[in-house]
Amino acid sequence: MTDALLDLLETLGARFSLAHLIDIFLVAGLIHVLLKLIEGRRASQMAFGTAIVGGLLLLTGSGRFGLTTLQWIVREMLPLVPIAIIVLYQSEIRIGLARIGRTWSFLRRRRNPLGDDATLRALVKAATELSRRRQGAIVVWQGTIGLRSYADTGTLVNARLGADLLVSIFHKASPLHDGAVIVSGSRIVAARCVLPLSRRDSVSRAGTRHRAAMGVAEETDATVVVVSEETGQVSLVSGNRIRAVADPADLEAGLKASRPMLSGSRREDAVVAEAAGAAP
Repeated sequence: MTDALLDLLETLGARFSLAHLIDIFLVAGLIHVLLKLIEGRRASQMAFGTAIVGGLLLLTGSGRFGLTTLQWIVREMLPLVPIAIIVLYQSEIRIGLARIGRTWSFLRRRRNPLGDDATLRALVKAATELSRRRQGAIVVWQGTIGLRSYADTGTLVNARLGADLLVSIFHKASPLHDGAVIVSGSRIVAARCVLPLSRRDSVSRAGTRHRAAMGVAEETDATVVVVSEETGQVSLVSGNRIRAVADPADLEAGLKASRPMLSGSRREDAVVAEAAGAAP
């Protein structure tokens, strides 16, 4: 038994090199990343359906059954498969590329997780007041990934963030209350912004604000504060996680833990100017 096992190991060692092992690990890692990317999304069911349809087409069009016309269709469709994959899974591809860019940005520079304490306290105070009044709100706090594409859908504000200003923006009589507020550093860049809605099955039954908060958090490294208009509940969204906060202290702790703030007022002003489309 021992000799047979040794012979098997010698055979494997002779056939597999270090390059083969690295190749296997890279392919396994790529498959793992792809599965994690579509986990809990509609794309997981789409991928399963695509695999079934593709397998049936390859099987019936392989020539074994003599189906000449089907063989021709499969042969002509093969060059279009990459384009079809991009069209069907464009959202997942965009999110995946954003995550890669986010990881690279994190490796390139260290970030201050505490951020601007004065801005953080103002945001907590505004969220608390909005919750008390049961005024719906969604505030997106920019990280290292730019939010200019979302800011361009709204109205330029470019003002220093203050609790009173934020509460007044989300007042029901305000023309800017419908939509999201984009915050970069310590300044409000734009209001009444349109955000992408998440397609995750886990939030499919949530309200529009929560789905929008999850949608922008999935595509960027922004931290989002959401206030429910129906219940006044304040929620914090970061990455792929959304959680309800118990009180202002809990919200402040959550913001400090999740905030990838950029340090330095000059850098903040430059980010705001870039997001607003102006020269810094």
